[in-house]
Amino acid sequence: MNALKEKHDMIHRIDPDNPEENPERFEELVRLLEEGSDPALKAHLEGFHHSDLADAFGLLPKTLRARVLDALREELDHDLLFELEDHLRHEITDNLSAREVAEVITEMDSDEAVQVLEDMGEKERKEILEEVPDEERG
Repeated sequence: MNALKEKHDMIHRIDPDNPEENPERFEELVRLLEEGSDPALKAHLEGFHHSDLADAFGLLPKTLRARVLDALREELDHDLLFELEDHLRHEITDNLSAREVAEVITEMDSDEAVQVLEDMGEKERKEILEEVPDEERG
């Protein structure tokens, strides 16, 4: 956890109105990921803006990122998926079904969806597009 605490200063947008709260907010996220209950974790995650959560997600080790994904799986924010760095987005989409990714993609603006899909391999992109309802395709 000490290594994660050292990274807290890299999160600069967690609460733009109260920058002094940033370290505590990230430390609380780490604590909940390591030892907290799922309802408490979900409640804490709901307080993050998607760009802030994308920043925090990138600072976490893979095991804790998996916990974040498990907590958000049912209500994965399309803006969060778009905000993530490419390698982190791939990590998430690799752990979701094609149907789950298609559901998130259909909530995005078309230019964002195209960008996300272009970053994927051809096979993965085809599987996801097959899950997108015809009426959602442009």
